[in-house]
Amino acid sequence: MNIKRLGFYRYLLPYKKLIALTLLLSGAMSLVGLLNPYLAKLLIDEAYAKHNLKLFIGLVALAGAIFVVRNITGALNSYFSEAISKKLNFDLSRDLFKSLQNLPLTFHSERSTGEYMYRVFSDTGSVCGFLLSSLNFIVTYPLTLGITLWISFHLNPKLTFLALALSPLSCLPPLLLTKWQKKITWMRIGKSQEINKKLQEYFSHIYLAKSLGKEKQTTENFEAINRDLIEFDLKNSRLSKTFNFFLSFTEKLPSIVIFLYGGYQIVKGKATLGEITAITAYVSRPAGSLRAITAFYQSAAINKITQKRLAEILDLKPSIADTPDALDHKLQGSVEFKDVRFWYREGKTILEGLNFMIPPASKAALVGASGRGKTTVLFLILRLYEQAQGSILFDGKDSRKIKIDSIKSQIAIALQQPFLLNDTIAYNILCGDENATLEEVRKAAELACAHEFIMNLPGGYDSVIGENACKLSEGQKQRIAIARALLKKPKILILDEAMSSLDSQTEDRIIDNIMEEFKNSTIIVVSHRLATVKKMDVIYHLNGSSQLEKGSHQELVKFSQKYRELFASQIATS
Repeated sequence: MNIKRLGFYRYLLPYKKLIALTLLLSGAMSLVGLLNPYLAKLLIDEAYAKHNLKLFIGLVALAGAIFVVRNITGALNSYFSEAISKKLNFDLSRDLFKSLQNLPLTFHSERSTGEYMYRVFSDTGSVCGFLLSSLNFIVTYPLTLGITLWISFHLNPKLTFLALALSPLSCLPPLLLTKWQKKITWMRIGKSQEINKKLQEYFSHIYLAKSLGKEKQTTENFEAINRDLIEFDLKNSRLSKTFNFFLSFTEKLPSIVIFLYGGYQIVKGKATLGEITAITAYVSRPAGSLRAITAFYQSAAINKITQKRLAEILDLKPSIADTPDALDHKLQGSVEFKDVRFWYREGKTILEGLNFMIPPASKAALVGASGRGKTTVLFLILRLYEQAQGSILFDGKDSRKIKIDSIKSQIAIALQQPFLLNDTIAYNILCGDENATLEEVRKAAELACAHEFIMNLPGGYDSVIGENACKLSEGQKQRIAIARALLKKPKILILDEAMSSLDSQTEDRIIDNIMEEFKNSTIIVVSHRLATVKKMDVIYHLNGSSQLEKGSHQELVKFSQKYRELFASQIATS
Protein backbone atom coordinates (compact mmCIF):
# COMPACT_ATOMS: atom_id res chain seq x y z
CA MET A 1 0.00 0.00 0.00
CA ASN A 2 1.28 3.45 -0.95
CA ILE A 3 0.80 5.37 2.32
CA LYS A 4 1.59 8.69 0.65
CA ARG A 5 -1.32 8.32 -1.77
CA LEU A 6 -3.75 7.98 1.11
CA GLY A 7 -3.24 11.65 1.86
CA PHE A 8 -4.51 12.69 5.27
CA TYR A 9 -6.43 9.40 5.59
CA ARG A 10 -3.11 7.76 6.48
CA TYR A 11 -3.52 9.29 9.93
CA LEU A 12 -6.46 6.93 10.48
CA LEU A 13 -4.38 3.76 10.01
CA PRO A 14 -2.99 3.50 13.58
CA TYR A 15 -6.56 3.54 14.92
CA LYS A 16 -8.16 1.20 12.39
CA LYS A 17 -9.54 -1.16 15.05
CA LEU A 18 -11.14 1.63 17.04
CA ILE A 19 -12.45 3.21 13.85
CA ALA A 20 -13.94 -0.14 12.78
CA LEU A 21 -15.74 -0.26 16.13
CA THR A 22 -17.20 3.23 15.65
CA LEU A 23 -18.32 2.35 12.11
CA LEU A 24 -19.95 -0.81 13.46
CA LEU A 25 -21.75 1.18 16.16
CA SER A 26 -22.79 3.84 13.66
CA GLY A 27 -24.10 1.21 11.25
CA ALA A 28 -25.96 -0.58 14.04
CA MET A 29 -27.51 2.70 15.16
CA SER A 30 -28.71 3.47 11.64
CA LEU A 31 -30.11 -0.03 11.10
CA VAL A 32 -31.94 -0.05 14.42
CA GLY A 33 -33.38 3.33 13.53
CA LEU A 34 -34.92 1.83 10.38
CA LEU A 35 -37.28 -0.19 12.59
CA ASN A 36 -39.15 2.88 13.90
CA PRO A 37 -41.16 3.72 10.75
CA TYR A 38 -42.29 0.10 10.48
CA LEU A 39 -43.31 0.08 14.15
CA ALA A 40 -45.35 3.22 13.46
CA LYS A 41 -47.12 1.38 10.66
CA LEU A 42 -47.97 -1.53 12.96
CA LEU A 43 -49.20 0.81 15.70
CA ILE A 44 -51.55 2.66 13.32
CA ASP A 45 -52.79 -0.22 11.18
CA GLU A 46 -52.82 -3.04 13.72
CA ALA A 47 -52.88 -1.73 17.31
CA TYR A 48 -54.97 1.46 16.88
CA ALA A 49 -57.25 0.35 14.06
CA LYS A 50 -58.03 -3.02 15.65
CA HIS A 51 -58.00 -1.79 19.29
CA ASN A 52 -55.39 -4.41 20.20
CA LEU A 53 -54.13 -3.31 23.65
CA LYS A 54 -51.73 -6.20 24.03
CA LEU A 55 -50.09 -5.47 20.69
CA PHE A 56 -49.99 -1.76 21.53
CA ILE A 57 -48.16 -2.39 24.81
CA GLY A 58 -45.73 -4.76 23.09
CA LEU A 59 -44.98 -2.30 20.29
CA VAL A 60 -44.50 0.59 22.74
CA ALA A 61 -42.15 -1.57 24.84
CA LEU A 62 -40.20 -2.52 21.70
CA ALA A 63 -40.01 1.14 20.66
CA GLY A 64 -38.71 1.99 24.14
CA ALA A 65 -36.09 -0.75 23.91
CA ILE A 66 -35.00 0.55 20.50
CA PHE A 67 -34.74 4.05 21.97
CA VAL A 68 -32.52 2.83 24.82
CA VAL A 69 -30.32 0.73 22.51
CA ARG A 70 -29.92 3.61 20.04
CA ASN A 71 -28.97 6.06 22.77
CA ILE A 72 -26.46 3.69 24.38
CA THR A 73 -24.98 2.89 20.98
CA GLY A 74 -24.93 6.57 20.10
CA ALA A 75 -23.20 7.50 23.37
CA LEU A 76 -20.52 4.85 22.86
CA ASN A 77 -20.05 5.88 19.25
CA SER A 78 -19.77 9.53 20.24
CA TYR A 79 -17.19 8.76 22.95
CA PHE A 80 -15.01 6.58 20.71
CA SER A 81 -15.29 9.07 17.83
CA GLU A 82 -14.19 11.90 20.10
CA ALA A 83 -11.28 9.80 21.37
CA ILE A 84 -10.16 9.12 17.78
CA SER A 85 -10.58 12.78 16.86
CA LYS A 86 -8.38 13.86 19.80
CA LYS A 87 -5.71 11.33 18.84
CA LEU A 88 -5.82 12.39 15.18
CA ASN A 89 -5.55 16.03 16.18
CA PHE A 90 -2.56 15.22 18.36
CA ASP A 91 -0.80 13.28 15.59
CA LEU A 92 -1.47 15.86 12.91
CA SER A 93 -0.54 18.81 15.15
CA ARG A 94 2.65 17.02 16.18
CA ASP A 95 3.69 16.38 12.57
CA LEU A 96 2.83 19.93 11.57
CA PHE A 97 4.82 21.34 14.49
CA LYS A 98 7.72 19.03 13.69
CA SER A 99 7.68 20.12 10.05
CA LEU A 100 7.67 23.77 11.08
CA GLN A 101 10.63 23.10 13.38
CA ASN A 102 12.61 21.42 10.59
CA LEU A 103 12.09 24.17 8.03
CA PRO A 104 14.93 26.70 7.61
CA LEU A 105 14.96 30.20 9.06
CA THR A 106 14.43 31.65 5.57
CA PHE A 107 10.96 30.04 5.52
CA HIS A 108 9.96 31.37 8.95
CA SER A 109 11.15 34.89 8.17
CA GLU A 110 8.51 35.18 5.44
CA ARG A 111 5.52 34.16 7.59
CA SER A 112 3.90 35.36 10.79
CA THR A 113 3.52 33.51 14.10
CA GLY A 114 -0.24 34.14 13.93
CA GLU A 115 -0.43 32.13 10.71
CA TYR A 116 1.35 29.16 12.30
CA MET A 117 -0.93 29.25 15.32
CA TYR A 118 -4.05 29.27 13.13
CA ARG A 119 -2.82 26.30 11.13
CA VAL A 120 -1.82 24.28 14.19
CA PHE A 121 -4.98 24.88 16.21
CA SER A 122 -7.75 25.60 13.69
CA ASP A 123 -6.82 23.89 10.44
CA THR A 124 -5.83 20.60 12.09
CA GLY A 125 -9.13 20.40 13.98
CA SER A 126 -11.11 21.03 10.80
CA VAL A 127 -9.26 18.33 8.85
CA CYS A 128 -9.55 15.72 11.63
CA GLY A 129 -13.28 16.30 11.98
CA PHE A 130 -13.77 15.85 8.24
CA LEU A 131 -11.68 12.67 8.09
CA LEU A 132 -13.95 10.85 10.55
CA SER A 133 -17.25 12.17 9.22
CA SER A 134 -16.31 11.42 5.62
CA LEU A 135 -15.21 7.88 6.45
CA ASN A 136 -18.45 7.27 8.33
CA PHE A 137 -20.42 8.61 5.35
CA ILE A 138 -18.52 6.53 2.80
CA VAL A 139 -18.86 3.26 4.77
CA THR A 140 -22.25 3.40 6.50
CA TYR A 141 -24.34 5.54 4.17
CA PRO A 142 -24.44 3.11 1.19
CA LEU A 143 -25.48 0.27 3.53
CA THR A 144 -28.35 2.09 5.20
CA LEU A 145 -29.43 3.65 1.91
CA GLY A 146 -29.55 0.24 0.21
CA ILE A 147 -31.66 -1.30 2.98
CA THR A 148 -33.95 1.75 3.06
CA LEU A 149 -34.51 1.57 -0.70
CA TRP A 150 -35.30 -2.13 -0.45
CA ILE A 151 -37.91 -1.50 2.27
CA SER A 152 -39.34 1.49 0.40
CA PHE A 153 -39.76 -0.40 -2.84
CA HIS A 154 -41.30 -3.28 -0.92
CA LEU A 155 -43.89 -1.01 0.72
CA ASN A 156 -44.74 1.29 -2.20
CA PRO A 157 -42.75 1.27 -5.46
CA LYS A 158 -44.56 4.25 -6.98
CA LEU A 159 -43.89 6.61 -4.07
CA THR A 160 -40.26 5.51 -3.99
CA PHE A 161 -39.81 6.22 -7.71
CA LEU A 162 -41.52 9.58 -7.27
CA ALA A 163 -39.22 10.53 -4.37
CA LEU A 164 -36.11 9.59 -6.33
CA ALA A 165 -37.33 11.52 -9.38
CA LEU A 166 -37.80 14.71 -7.36
CA SER A 167 -34.60 14.44 -5.28
CA PRO A 168 -32.25 16.10 -7.87
CA LEU A 169 -34.03 19.41 -7.18
CA SER A 170 -32.47 19.56 -3.72
CA CYS A 171 -28.96 19.27 -5.19
CA LEU A 172 -29.01 22.53 -7.12
CA PRO A 173 -28.50 25.04 -4.25
CA PRO A 174 -25.49 23.22 -2.70
CA LEU A 175 -23.86 22.78 -6.12
CA LEU A 176 -24.31 26.47 -6.89
CA LEU A 177 -23.09 27.40 -3.42
CA THR A 178 -19.89 25.31 -3.35
CA LYS A 179 -17.67 27.53 -5.53
CA TRP A 180 -18.80 30.64 -3.66
CA GLN A 181 -18.21 29.00 -0.26
CA LYS A 182 -14.68 27.96 -1.24
CA LYS A 183 -13.89 31.58 -2.05
CA ILE A 184 -15.49 32.73 1.20
CA THR A 185 -13.50 30.15 3.18
CA TRP A 186 -10.19 31.38 1.76
CA MET A 187 -11.10 34.97 2.56
CA ARG A 188 -12.24 34.21 6.10
CA ILE A 189 -9.09 32.23 6.87
CA GLY A 190 -7.03 35.20 5.73
CA LYS A 191 -8.94 37.61 7.97
CA SER A 192 -8.79 35.24 10.97
CA GLN A 193 -5.04 34.85 10.52
CA GLU A 194 -4.65 38.61 10.36
CA ILE A 195 -6.40 38.93 13.72
CA ASN A 196 -4.15 36.23 15.21
CA LYS A 197 -1.12 38.01 13.78
CA LYS A 198 -2.08 41.39 15.25
CA LEU A 199 -2.88 39.89 18.65
CA GLN A 200 0.44 38.06 18.78
CA GLU A 201 2.37 41.13 17.67
CA TYR A 202 0.65 43.41 20.17
CA PHE A 203 0.96 41.21 23.24
CA SER A 204 4.55 40.23 22.47
CA HIS A 205 5.44 43.94 22.17
CA ILE A 206 3.07 45.35 24.75
CA TYR A 207 5.87 47.26 26.49
CA LEU A 208 6.69 49.04 23.24
CA ALA A 209 3.03 49.97 22.68
CA LYS A 210 2.73 51.33 26.20
CA SER A 211 6.01 53.21 26.13
CA LEU A 212 4.99 54.92 22.88
CA GLY A 213 1.50 55.64 24.17
CA LYS A 214 -0.06 53.59 21.36
CA GLU A 215 -2.73 51.80 23.43
CA LYS A 216 -5.58 53.70 21.80
CA GLN A 217 -4.19 53.28 18.29
CA THR A 218 -3.55 49.54 18.66
CA THR A 219 -7.06 49.08 20.10
CA GLU A 220 -8.52 50.96 17.14
CA ASN A 221 -6.47 48.87 14.72
CA PHE A 222 -7.72 45.66 16.34
CA GLU A 223 -11.30 46.94 16.30
CA ALA A 224 -11.01 47.76 12.60
CA ILE A 225 -9.80 44.28 11.68
CA ASN A 226 -12.35 42.61 13.94
CA ARG A 227 -15.12 44.84 12.55
CA ASP A 228 -14.16 43.81 9.03
CA LEU A 229 -14.42 40.16 10.02
CA ILE A 230 -17.83 40.69 11.64
CA GLU A 231 -19.14 42.58 8.61
CA PHE A 232 -17.73 39.86 6.38
CA ASP A 233 -19.48 37.16 8.46
CA LEU A 234 -22.77 39.09 8.38
CA LYS A 235 -22.59 39.42 4.61
CA ASN A 236 -21.78 35.73 4.41
CA SER A 237 -24.74 35.00 6.68
CA ARG A 238 -27.15 37.01 4.51
CA LEU A 239 -26.11 35.16 1.40
CA SER A 240 -26.28 31.82 3.24
CA LYS A 241 -29.81 32.56 4.48
CA THR A 242 -30.90 33.36 0.93
CA PHE A 243 -29.49 30.08 -0.34
CA ASN A 244 -31.00 28.22 2.63
CA PHE A 245 -34.45 29.58 1.73
CA PHE A 246 -34.25 28.05 -1.74
CA LEU A 247 -32.68 24.91 -0.32
CA SER A 248 -35.51 24.54 2.20
CA PHE A 249 -38.07 24.94 -0.55
CA THR A 250 -36.46 22.34 -2.81
CA GLU A 251 -36.05 19.94 0.14
CA LYS A 252 -39.70 20.20 1.16
CA LEU A 253 -41.14 19.91 -2.34
CA PRO A 254 -40.65 16.12 -2.65
CA SER A 255 -42.19 15.57 0.80
CA ILE A 256 -45.21 17.71 -0.10
CA VAL A 257 -45.77 15.82 -3.36
CA ILE A 258 -45.35 12.46 -1.59
CA PHE A 259 -47.76 13.54 1.16
CA LEU A 260 -50.40 14.61 -1.39
CA TYR A 261 -50.02 11.50 -3.50
CA GLY A 262 -50.05 9.31 -0.41
CA GLY A 263 -53.23 11.01 0.80
CA TYR A 264 -54.79 10.34 -2.56
CA GLN A 265 -53.92 6.63 -2.28
CA ILE A 266 -55.45 6.47 1.23
CA VAL A 267 -58.68 8.10 0.01
CA LYS A 268 -58.86 5.66 -2.87
CA GLY A 269 -58.28 2.75 -0.52
CA LYS A 270 -55.04 1.76 -2.20
CA ALA A 271 -52.97 2.28 0.94
CA THR A 272 -53.41 2.50 4.71
CA LEU A 273 -52.53 5.45 6.92
CA GLY A 274 -49.85 3.40 8.66
CA GLU A 275 -48.36 2.35 5.37
CA ILE A 276 -48.18 5.94 4.10
CA THR A 277 -46.72 7.11 7.42
CA ALA A 278 -44.02 4.47 7.20
CA ILE A 279 -43.30 4.97 3.51
CA THR A 280 -43.07 8.75 3.97
CA ALA A 281 -40.38 8.23 6.63
CA TYR A 282 -38.54 5.68 4.54
CA VAL A 283 -38.61 7.48 1.21
CA SER A 284 -37.34 10.66 2.82
CA ARG A 285 -33.95 8.92 2.94
CA PRO A 286 -33.77 7.95 -0.73
CA ALA A 287 -35.21 11.37 -1.57
CA GLY A 288 -32.40 12.98 0.36
CA SER A 289 -29.70 10.64 -0.93
CA LEU A 290 -28.51 12.91 -3.72
CA ARG A 291 -28.77 15.87 -1.36
CA ALA A 292 -26.57 14.05 1.15
CA ILE A 293 -24.04 13.16 -1.54
CA THR A 294 -24.05 16.75 -2.76
CA ALA A 295 -23.57 18.05 0.79
CA PHE A 296 -20.66 15.63 1.22
CA TYR A 297 -19.10 16.89 -2.01
CA GLN A 298 -19.57 20.45 -0.81
CA SER A 299 -17.96 19.70 2.55
CA ALA A 300 -15.07 17.87 0.87
CA ALA A 301 -14.46 20.78 -1.52
CA ILE A 302 -14.34 23.31 1.31
CA ASN A 303 -12.20 21.09 3.56
CA LYS A 304 -9.79 20.58 0.68
CA ILE A 305 -8.74 24.20 1.19
CA THR A 306 -7.68 23.45 4.75
CA GLN A 307 -5.95 20.23 3.71
CA LYS A 308 -4.04 22.12 1.06
CA ARG A 309 -2.86 24.65 3.64
CA LEU A 310 -1.56 21.89 5.90
CA ALA A 311 -0.03 19.95 3.02
CA GLU A 312 1.96 23.06 2.07
CA ILE A 313 3.85 22.63 5.33
CA LEU A 314 3.85 18.83 5.72
CA ASP A 315 5.04 18.17 2.17
CA LEU A 316 7.92 20.63 2.31
CA LYS A 317 11.28 18.95 2.46
CA PRO A 318 13.80 20.58 4.82
CA SER A 319 16.43 22.33 2.72
CA ILE A 320 18.96 21.55 5.46
CA ALA A 321 19.06 17.85 6.24
CA ASP A 322 21.56 15.08 6.92
CA THR A 323 22.98 13.40 3.85
CA PRO A 324 22.83 9.58 3.80
CA ASP A 325 26.56 9.36 4.50
CA ALA A 326 26.58 11.95 7.32
CA LEU A 327 28.26 10.76 10.53
CA ASP A 328 28.81 11.98 14.08
CA HIS A 329 32.04 13.89 14.53
CA LYS A 330 33.81 15.12 17.65
CA LEU A 331 34.76 18.70 16.88
CA GLN A 332 38.29 19.92 17.50
CA GLY A 333 37.25 23.53 16.94
CA SER A 334 38.59 24.37 13.48
CA VAL A 335 36.20 26.28 11.18
CA GLU A 336 36.96 27.01 7.52
CA PHE A 337 34.99 28.71 4.72
CA LYS A 338 35.97 27.83 1.16
CA ASP A 339 34.49 29.96 -1.64
CA VAL A 340 31.19 30.23 0.25
CA ARG A 341 28.34 31.97 -1.50
CA PHE A 342 24.99 32.68 0.12
CA TRP A 343 21.85 34.64 -0.67
CA TYR A 344 18.39 34.88 0.83
CA ARG A 345 16.92 35.58 -2.60
CA GLU A 346 18.32 35.17 -6.08
CA GLY A 347 19.95 38.37 -7.23
CA LYS A 348 20.74 39.64 -3.72
CA THR A 349 24.00 37.97 -2.71
CA ILE A 350 25.07 38.37 0.92
CA LEU A 351 28.32 36.39 0.76
CA GLU A 352 30.23 35.79 -2.45
CA GLY A 353 33.30 33.59 -2.51
CA LEU A 354 34.13 34.05 1.16
CA ASN A 355 37.32 32.35 2.38
CA PHE A 356 38.80 32.21 5.87
CA MET A 357 39.96 29.70 8.49
CA ILE A 358 39.69 29.84 12.28
CA PRO A 359 42.16 27.42 13.95
CA PRO A 360 41.03 25.16 16.80
CA ALA A 361 41.00 26.63 20.33
CA SER A 362 41.60 30.12 18.96
CA LYS A 363 39.84 33.24 20.17
CA ALA A 364 38.54 35.17 17.17
CA ALA A 365 36.61 38.38 16.68
CA LEU A 366 34.37 38.88 13.65
CA VAL A 367 33.76 42.56 13.01
CA GLY A 368 32.31 44.72 10.29
CA ALA A 369 29.73 47.37 9.54
CA SER A 370 26.05 46.52 10.01
CA GLY A 371 24.59 44.49 7.17
CA ARG A 372 27.87 42.97 6.05
CA GLY A 373 26.76 39.41 6.86
CA LYS A 374 28.38 38.69 10.22
CA THR A 375 25.31 36.99 11.72
CA THR A 376 24.81 35.14 8.44
CA VAL A 377 28.32 33.70 8.77
CA LEU A 378 27.55 32.54 12.31
CA PHE A 379 24.24 30.96 11.28
CA LEU A 380 26.00 29.15 8.44
CA ILE A 381 28.45 27.71 10.96
CA LEU A 382 25.48 26.50 13.03
CA ARG A 383 23.83 25.15 9.85
CA LEU A 384 20.75 27.26 10.44
CA TYR A 385 21.31 28.29 6.81
CA GLU A 386 22.85 26.26 4.00
CA GLN A 387 25.40 27.85 1.70
CA ALA A 388 24.38 28.11 -1.95
CA GLN A 389 27.88 27.25 -3.14
CA GLY A 390 31.23 26.41 -1.63
CA SER A 391 32.09 24.43 1.49
CA ILE A 392 32.16 24.96 5.23
CA LEU A 393 34.63 22.65 6.96
CA PHE A 394 34.99 21.53 10.56
CA ASP A 395 38.47 20.16 11.23
CA GLY A 396 38.90 19.80 7.48
CA LYS A 397 35.68 17.76 7.14
CA ASP A 398 32.77 19.06 5.05
CA SER A 399 29.94 20.10 7.36
CA ARG A 400 27.44 18.33 5.11
CA LYS A 401 29.16 15.05 5.92
CA ILE A 402 28.56 15.61 9.65
CA LYS A 403 25.17 15.05 11.27
CA ILE A 404 23.39 18.30 12.06
CA ASP A 405 22.59 17.20 15.61
CA SER A 406 26.27 16.38 16.13
CA ILE A 407 27.27 19.90 15.07
CA LYS A 408 24.62 21.67 17.13
CA SER A 409 25.35 19.60 20.22
CA GLN A 410 28.94 20.90 20.26
CA ILE A 411 28.31 24.54 19.37
CA ALA A 412 26.62 27.12 21.58
CA ILE A 413 25.50 30.61 20.67
CA ALA A 414 24.32 33.65 22.61
CA LEU A 415 22.65 36.40 20.58
CA GLN A 416 22.06 40.09 21.06
CA GLN A 417 18.36 39.28 21.41
CA PRO A 418 18.33 36.76 24.28
CA PHE A 419 15.33 34.55 23.53
CA LEU A 420 14.09 33.35 26.92
CA LEU A 421 11.06 31.33 27.97
CA ASN A 422 8.33 32.34 30.41
CA ASP A 423 9.70 29.99 33.06
CA THR A 424 12.19 29.95 35.89
CA ILE A 425 15.74 31.23 35.53
CA ALA A 426 17.03 27.74 36.31
CA TYR A 427 14.95 26.21 33.51
CA ASN A 428 16.10 28.82 31.00
CA ILE A 429 19.74 28.08 31.80
CA LEU A 430 19.11 24.33 31.79
CA CYS A 431 17.94 24.59 28.17
CA GLY A 432 21.66 24.58 27.39
CA ASP A 433 22.03 21.11 28.93
CA GLU A 434 18.98 19.46 30.48
CA ASN A 435 21.17 16.88 32.22
CA ALA A 436 23.26 19.44 34.07
CA THR A 437 23.22 19.65 37.85
CA LEU A 438 22.13 22.70 39.83
CA GLU A 439 25.76 23.21 40.81
CA GLU A 440 26.73 23.35 37.13
CA VAL A 441 23.90 25.83 36.51
CA ARG A 442 25.25 28.02 39.29
CA LYS A 443 28.79 27.76 37.91
CA ALA A 444 27.60 28.85 34.44
CA ALA A 445 25.71 31.77 36.00
CA GLU A 446 28.81 32.83 37.93
CA LEU A 447 30.90 32.80 34.72
CA ALA A 448 28.24 34.96 33.07
CA CYS A 449 28.22 37.33 36.10
CA ALA A 450 24.56 36.51 36.65
CA HIS A 451 24.64 34.64 39.96
CA GLU A 452 24.66 37.75 42.14
CA PHE A 453 21.57 39.40 40.68
CA ILE A 454 19.76 36.04 40.50
CA MET A 455 20.25 35.49 44.22
CA ASN A 456 18.86 38.97 44.92
CA LEU A 457 15.56 38.02 43.27
CA PRO A 458 12.77 36.82 45.63
CA GLY A 459 12.79 33.31 44.17
CA GLY A 460 16.45 33.06 43.26
CA TYR A 461 16.95 30.52 40.49
CA ASP A 462 13.26 29.56 40.82
CA SER A 463 12.12 33.08 39.87
CA VAL A 464 9.72 33.07 36.89
CA ILE A 465 10.87 35.75 34.47
CA GLY A 466 7.60 36.41 32.60
CA GLU A 467 6.83 36.54 28.90
CA ASN A 468 9.81 37.80 26.91
CA ALA A 469 11.60 37.93 30.30
CA CYS A 470 9.69 41.13 31.06
CA LYS A 471 10.72 41.02 34.74
CA LEU A 472 14.41 41.38 33.88
CA SER A 473 16.52 44.15 32.44
CA GLU A 474 18.11 43.69 29.00
CA GLY A 475 21.52 43.18 30.58
CA GLN A 476 20.16 40.52 32.94
CA LYS A 477 18.50 38.73 30.03
CA GLN A 478 21.78 38.65 28.11
CA ARG A 479 23.70 37.24 31.06
CA ILE A 480 21.18 34.40 31.46
CA ALA A 481 21.48 33.65 27.74
CA ILE A 482 25.27 33.58 28.05
CA ALA A 483 25.03 31.26 31.09
CA ARG A 484 22.78 28.96 29.02
CA ALA A 485 25.41 28.82 26.28
CA LEU A 486 28.25 28.20 28.73
CA LEU A 487 26.37 25.39 30.48
CA LYS A 488 26.63 23.43 27.24
CA LYS A 489 30.44 23.37 27.59
CA PRO A 490 30.73 23.83 23.83
CA LYS A 491 33.74 23.13 21.66
CA ILE A 492 32.82 26.23 19.67
CA LEU A 493 31.27 29.18 21.50
CA ILE A 494 29.69 32.02 19.52
CA LEU A 495 28.82 35.37 21.08
CA ASP A 496 26.93 37.59 18.62
CA GLU A 497 26.69 41.04 20.24
CA ALA A 498 25.67 38.99 23.29
CA MET A 499 26.84 41.68 25.75
CA SER A 500 25.65 44.81 23.95
CA SER A 501 23.40 45.80 26.89
CA LEU A 502 26.13 45.35 29.51
CA ASP A 503 28.53 47.93 30.86
CA SER A 504 32.14 47.59 29.76
CA GLN A 505 33.37 46.39 33.17
CA THR A 506 30.87 43.52 33.29
CA GLU A 507 31.64 42.59 29.71
CA ASP A 508 35.36 42.51 30.50
CA ARG A 509 34.75 40.23 33.49
CA ILE A 510 32.61 37.84 31.43
CA ILE A 511 35.14 37.71 28.58
CA ASP A 512 37.98 37.05 31.04
CA ASN A 513 35.97 34.29 32.74
CA ILE A 514 35.22 32.65 29.40
CA MET A 515 38.82 32.89 28.16
CA GLU A 516 40.03 31.28 31.37
CA GLU A 517 37.36 28.54 31.59
CA PHE A 518 37.28 27.60 27.89
CA LYS A 519 40.95 27.60 26.96
CA ASN A 520 40.52 24.56 24.72
CA SER A 521 37.42 25.82 22.95
CA THR A 522 37.17 27.99 19.86
CA ILE A 523 35.52 31.30 20.72
CA ILE A 524 34.03 33.55 18.04
CA VAL A 525 32.93 36.98 19.19
CA VAL A 526 30.97 39.59 17.24
CA SER A 527 31.18 42.94 19.00
CA HIS A 528 31.28 46.65 18.32
CA ARG A 529 33.18 47.22 21.55
CA LEU A 530 36.87 47.63 20.77
CA ALA A 531 38.09 46.53 24.22
CA THR A 532 36.51 43.12 23.67
CA VAL A 533 37.76 42.81 20.10
CA LYS A 534 41.34 43.58 21.14
CA LYS A 535 41.31 40.67 23.63
CA MET A 536 40.94 38.14 20.82
CA ASP A 537 43.88 36.29 19.27
CA VAL A 538 42.86 37.22 15.75
CA ILE A 539 40.37 39.64 14.19
CA TYR A 540 38.45 38.97 10.96
CA HIS A 541 37.16 42.19 9.41
CA LEU A 542 34.30 41.56 6.99
CA ASN A 543 34.05 44.65 4.80
CA GLY A 544 32.23 43.20 1.79
CA SER A 545 30.43 40.14 0.51
CA SER A 546 33.76 38.46 -0.25
CA GLN A 547 36.30 40.85 1.28
CA LEU A 548 37.70 39.73 4.60
CA GLU A 549 40.80 41.09 6.29
CA LYS A 550 42.63 39.15 8.98
CA GLY A 551 45.09 40.35 11.58
CA SER A 552 45.65 41.72 15.05
CA HIS A 553 44.18 45.04 16.10
CA GLN A 554 47.46 46.84 15.51
CA GLU A 555 47.86 45.30 12.05
CA LEU A 556 44.34 46.18 10.95
CA VAL A 557 44.62 49.73 12.27
CA LYS A 558 47.79 50.12 10.24
CA PHE A 559 46.65 48.56 6.96
CA SER A 560 42.82 48.85 6.84
CA GLN A 561 41.11 52.20 6.44
CA LYS A 562 37.62 50.68 6.80
CA TYR A 563 38.66 48.99 10.04
CA ARG A 564 39.90 52.31 11.36
CA GLU A 565 36.63 53.96 10.33
CA LEU A 566 34.64 51.21 12.06
CA PHE A 567 36.27 51.89 15.43
CA ALA A 568 37.29 55.50 14.83
CA SER A 569 35.62 57.01 17.90
CA GLN A 570 36.91 54.27 20.21
CA ILE A 571 40.46 54.39 18.81
CA ALA A 572 40.55 58.14 19.36
CA THR A 573 39.66 57.79 23.03
CA SER A 574 41.74 54.69 23.79
